[in-house]
Amino acid sequence: MTSPILEFMVWLFIVIGVILAFILILIHFKLLFPVIFFFGGVVFIGIVLKLMLRKFEPYEVALIYRWGRFHRASSGGWTFVIPWMEKIGAVVDMREQKDYITVPTITSEGLEVNLSTLLYFSIQNARKVILNVRNYKSALHDFVLSRIRDICAEFTFTQLIVNAEKIFEKLRESMNRVVEGRWGIKVHNIEVEKIEPPRQVMEALKQIRVSRANLEAKRFTAEARRIVIKALGEATKNFNDRTINYLYIKALENMKGAKMMIPAEFLNVFKGAAPGKAIASGLIAGRTFDEAVNMVAEQIKKENMLKDVHIDKKVESAAFKAKK
Repeated sequence: MTSPILEFMVWLFIVIGVILAFILILIHFKLLFPVIFFFGGVVFIGIVLKLMLRKFEPYEVALIYRWGRFHRASSGGWTFVIPWMEKIGAVVDMREQKDYITVPTITSEGLEVNLSTLLYFSIQNARKVILNVRNYKSALHDFVLSRIRDICAEFTFTQLIVNAEKIFEKLRESMNRVVEGRWGIKVHNIEVEKIEPPRQVMEALKQIRVSRANLEAKRFTAEARRIVIKALGEATKNFNDRTINYLYIKALENMKGAKMMIPAEFLNVFKGAAPGKAIASGLIAGRTFDEAVNMVAEQIKKENMLKDVHIDKKVESAAFKAKK
């Protein structure tokens, strides 16, 4: 068997022989220097193009700086960057992005509510998003969180549940007037994923009668009792606070488009007790628990569905307060 080293040496001599023969032929025909210049030129051009040409993805925009100052924005494809004079300052992804934001907020009646939202946005102006703000994702996150807190403070908890879709659409329009002009970002949608019921109210559900010390829950219960009696009749006046609140919260949870869910930890409170059993057993004659909940939901919508003009005023009011 032939040694690998010996085989390598044989091939090396063959390659060197071919190169020397090629050079001798060029010398004989006086073509050596033209060929050297040609290949040297090709190599030189290749090196220059390697240093100057840059390729970007179709969804990217590159900011080119010249002598330390912004010079131009280059969209996807090939572009020239002059070595030593110019540099790529930033490459911006123009595709739609999303951010998950959890917002602890307080409604107009003082109830503590947690909202989980999905924010969909995209960059419209790469220059603004890099040169006008230090960290656009963090700045947008904080701005949206602040605006959601401000707008929730303008509405009651029930109004927030019933009108959530309209409220957040108006909020999106209001925010775009700020962030698109200032940072070059456009918010496409603010989607409410989940609204947790007020902690004060959920804690009150553990009690047959709401404590006077829990003023927010006391006010909430009073409003819930008024709605339930109006929807289901005088027979419900005998219901205790827990049953009233449960009916009201379930009505909010079951509304079409509502994003509210009762936490599992509180559902255990009603096992064996119940509001559903009490209602079905004759306090509301001839109605099932689900029918009663639907009737309460209709009454809630009737009294809390807001017109666009009213929502606009609330959104603008929140924006004005935020500027102060």
